[in-house]
Amino acid sequence: MAQDMTAGASGAGDRGGIVLGWLMRVTIVLVLMGVLAFDVFSLAYTNVTTVDDAGIVAGTGAQSLMENPGDQKAAKSVSVAQAEELGVRMRSKDWWVDESGEVHVTVSRDAKTLALHYIPQLEKYLTVRAVGTALSS
Repeated sequence: MAQDMTAGASGAGDRGGIVLGWLMRVTIVLVLMGVLAFDVFSLAYTNVTTVDDAGIVAGTGAQSLMENPGDQKAAKSVSVAQAEELGVRMRSKDWWVDESGEVHVTVSRDAKTLALHYIPQLEKYLTVRAVGTALSS
């Protein structure tokens, strides 16, 4: 009686399926890592630019106060316009001048992410807040 020598051996079609399965898994892992890397980079970039923009908004208000001493209302409106131009949010209570003449602002911006904004527990980390100060005298 002859034994079947092909039993248990992989055919060419089987090997292609195995390779395709592994290739699909590797592709999925690489895509997930890419999305995560993009979101982390976006958070870092938003953090850096928001800090810079807070300083610019404060500096604009301080410059206005130097040009028109005592006109805090005009300086505040210049800062608000600058914040809008830069794409950061600033509430009216987030702008003040202390007794030494230093302008303080707090601005915020939302990070643009591909996936993290879908996770409710992480939502609070996606809004970046920064404080900027500038001396007006």
